[in-house]
Formats: sequence, C-alpha cells, structure tokens
Amino acid sequence: MRAKRLVAVTILVLSSSLAHGQTKHAQPVAKTAIRILHNGDDPVGAKLVYKLREEITKSVRYQLAVEHPIAPGSMMPTMEIVSVDDEGGNGKSSAISILLRMDIKRPVEQITSCGTDATIISGHWIIVISADRIDDGVMKIMTYLDDTIPR
Repeated sequence: MRAKRLVAVTILVLSSSLAHGQTKHAQPVAKTAIRILHNGDDPVGAKLVYKLREEITKSVRYQLAVEHPIAPGSMMPTMEIVSVDDEGGNGKSSAISILLRMDIKRPVEQITSCGTDATIISGHWIIVISADRIDDGVMKIMTYLDDTIPR
C-alpha cells in the first residue's frame, strides 16, 4: 500500500512539473538593428548588399534598421559599403570597401559636456570579390558582425 502511495505522489509531482514547464514561455531575445548604407551601381556589389540584407533579415540576432533616431544611451551599428566594378565594366567582379562603425547617442546627462553623438570605427576592409563568391563573402561579413558587435 505504501508503494502505491509513493508511486501516486511521484506521478502527481512529475505531472505538475511537466505542466508547469509547458506553461513557461521563452523570453524573446531583442535583435540588434543594423543600418546598411550602399553606394555603387556595379552588379556584384549590388548583389552582395542584397544578399547581406537577406541574411540579416533571416538572422536570429540581427534585423535591418529602420530610419529613426537613436535613443539616448544606445548605439546603432552601421555598415557603409562602397562598391565599384573591378574589371572595367564587365560585371564579373567588384572592389568593395566595407566600414563598420558604431553610432552612439550619448545619455542625456553626458550631452552638455561631451556633445550629443559619437562614432567608433570598429573595422574597415577592402575586398575584391567575383560574382561566384558572393555567398562566401556574405558569410564572412556575418561572422565578422558576430565577432564584433556586443550582445
């Protein structure tokens, strides 16, 4: 009889803990908004930027920034990308400059003494990329973002 009571209590405890576990909801993780600015009309650079925006949109960590002011005390990662055709206009490869900067809006208590905004250059690199290597380039950029932008 005592064994039956122990089994019944164990089942009751397990079922209540399972039910409690099912009602817990995971807290949504805030995504980091990233602003992407592109200057260039070459096909390889345009495709790289398009695919980079797609990858950021699919990311669980990032989202594309909408144009709105940065809140005081926060930062906005911004990628400035400039691309030019590398092969004299044939569209097979491009030279691409990528600058990652952190635009910071100072907290209200710091505005009078330090100004309102600050920019930190986090990285700059120049790549020459062919049309068939765009996906690899986008993955390298995403990895760089993961390594550089604080969570």
